[in-house]
Amino acid sequence: MGRIRIREVLNEGDGDPLPREIILDGLAVPGPGTYDILNALVHSNGLLRVQVDSATQVVREPWIPRVLLA
Repeated sequence: MGRIRIREVLNEGDGDPLPREIILDGLAVPGPGTYDILNALVHSNGLLRVQVDSATQVVREPWIPRVLLA
């Protein structure tokens, strides 16, 4: 599992930074890649918990090759 990036925060909460420990509950992906997790339930109470359920969509982002310039 690689990095998790948060794209949008809907409620700012108390202004404290998000916890660094993350639990992914119920997440399964078919293979390597980058995925968007849509409509998941996220709790932040000492740690960040992402719960995937029947309302959640896990969508693979298309792979875009990067060109390295010398």
